Amino acid sequence: MFRFFNPATHEASSLLLKVSALRNPTKYFTSAFGPSSLLRAGPSAPSLTAAARLTLLGGGDRLPKTNTLLASCTPLRHYAVDPKPSDEPAPAATGDTPAPEVDDEDQFELSNIFTSLRAAPLPAMFLGFGGLVPFTALTGVLLYQQQYIPEVVFAQIAYGATILSFVGGARWGFTIPKTSAAAPSWWNLVYSVTPPGLAWMGLVLPVQEALVTLIFGFSYAALLDVSMTGYPAWFKSMRTLLTTGVVGLLLLSLFGVQD
Repeated sequence: MFRFFNPATHEASSLLLKVSALRNPTKYFTSAFGPSSLLRAGPSAPSLTAAARLTLLGGGDRLPKTNTLLASCTPLRHYAVDPKPSDEPAPAATGDTPAPEVDDEDQFELSNIFTSLRAAPLPAMFLGFGGLVPFTALTGVLLYQQQYIPEVVFAQIAYGATILSFVGGARWGFTIPKTSAAAPSWWNLVYSVTPPGLAWMGLVLPVQEALVTLIFGFSYAALLDVSMTGYPAWFKSMRTLLTTGVVGLLLLSLFGVQD
């Protein structure tokens, strides 16, 4: 007679049977179907199934020999565990992953301008502040001579126009890489060609108007660069200091020209 198992203990018993089947499948199969059934089945014996687990709960050979019950149960091989460790990486979590912390380039403040400047690369420091030498030398000549020298003033205007064009081109180059924090939008690209346009105007205008145009161009470019998202704090600090020096020297030249 068929003995019904207790559904409340089915899951716990099923787990124990899985472990037993994995350790010794032959012994488990024999205990489930009995020796006579095992010998009678031959090579066409059905695979270990959940029906065998029901038999073990009921005991011995008490499982009815019905193909319907065997076909309706899930084979035990579906529960097999691969003993070999997998070398494939674990799937990534589907939830929101926090972005890696990035140095906030917008933490620039005038109060820590020299502190931020310590992080500047040495080549940028050397070439950046070295660019003040021509401005300083040409303005010094005008102040020393205390008179208007057209060649010296034009040399200063031409050099200032060159540097102002370079400052505008830096924004264009910054927006081109795909990984850049600034997109090549209309605003960024139009800004990048504005300093070269002001520099060209400085070359064709009269001396005083040219110096005023350059002073405006450097101040305008520095204001937008300092408020730009993506530039590191050391770059903003250096831009502030360099622009202050350039504008101050150009103002001295302007006053010297007026005298």
